[in-house]
Amino acid sequence: MTLSFRNARRSHLEGLGRLGLPLVERREVSDLCLGDRKIGGAALFLERGLAYYSTTLLHSPALDSWERYLPHPPREPAYRRGRPHAEFVTSLGEVTGMTTLELSSRLAEALGPVP
Repeated sequence: MTLSFRNARRSHLEGLGRLGLPLVERREVSDLCLGDRKIGGAALFLERGLAYYSTTLLHSPALDSWERYLPHPPREPAYRRGRPHAEFVTSLGEVTGMTTLELSSRLAEALGPVP
């Protein structure tokens, strides 16, 4: 794991802590979790000295349709323990009770520019 990836992820975890979600932690290489439930993930693309870091955070996924359209992954992290999507994933909307607009505004404020 590169230093760029660790620094960017740490910045996001600190920002989520400022939002009032200090229990968000990294699991495996790139999963972001509250307890043993996944709320998002991160990815880093490096090419020719350029870095692109992306984080996905779930707000209000339609988990009932995930089982229909997304097969259970052939590989899974140990902490998933074979659970179906609806038991493995949660969302910031469910946890915080904030609307998408409230959450995006608070996230922009909490994350701010990366130093």
